[in-house]
Amino acid sequence: MESNDGIMSTDKAMELLGDTEYTLPFYMKLENNPLFKVGFDPERIYYQREGYQGKTDHPGSYYSDAFNKEIIQKSLDKAIERKDTLYAERLQEILKNIEDPSDFVFMEGASKELTDRNKATVIHEFVHRSFYENPELIKFYNKNKLGFDERAHGMISYMIGKEFPNLKEKEYERAKAVYDIDLNDKETEDEFKNLYNEATKISKNILDKKRKKENIKQEKEEKPSLFETIKKTLGFNKGGVVNINYLTREL
Repeated sequence: MESNDGIMSTDKAMELLGDTEYTLPFYMKLENNPLFKVGFDPERIYYQREGYQGKTDHPGSYYSDAFNKEIIQKSLDKAIERKDTLYAERLQEILKNIEDPSDFVFMEGASKELTDRNKATVIHEFVHRSFYENPELIKFYNKNKLGFDERAHGMISYMIGKEFPNLKEKEYERAKAVYDIDLNDKETEDEFKNLYNEATKISKNILDKKRKKENIKQEKEEKPSLFETIKKTLGFNKGGVVNINYLTREL
């Protein structure tokens, strides 16, 4: 089921996995990718429904909860001022439909079909969300200055090329053209490879901690408390009188 604001529910996301022959393997592969997984949430995808829905240089954007409606309105005013009609239309749609504050990935075009272009966009934007939503990754991001000179994009482009070899050539070309990062240069590629490996290790630790917390929570829900165990042992759980022999037994 899809909500009125265009954000896709988990059930709808799973339903759409059958729409194309390569969608299921795509998500299955990412299910095993810690860096993507710590940020991915199918309910946080907003598919464009209004205005021009053709291809642009920016097929997707991540709007964190730092982007409240006031900030987006200021961006809209600037877009109108510089006569950027396309960007203004999109911001108007976002303002009309999002919650405040926001937390979603905007996807260009109404089609939910995962083309190669959309695959790369989904990965790019949800990895941005991974870096924003997890304190351990925020620390890693700042330490390695990924916010400077498009370095975060360079690492994500390397990730896409590694995980999806059929997208590598196009993604490396895009990294050079859009971000001026030459991943075909061995030294540059190795730098982002090392960063990606470190981010993956951190993400895996985050997921392991979450699993442990979930397991502990489940155990607590299933396991009776010490007080409940004592009550049961003493016979109070049924409202009965405790056997005098139990109370006076040698300890």
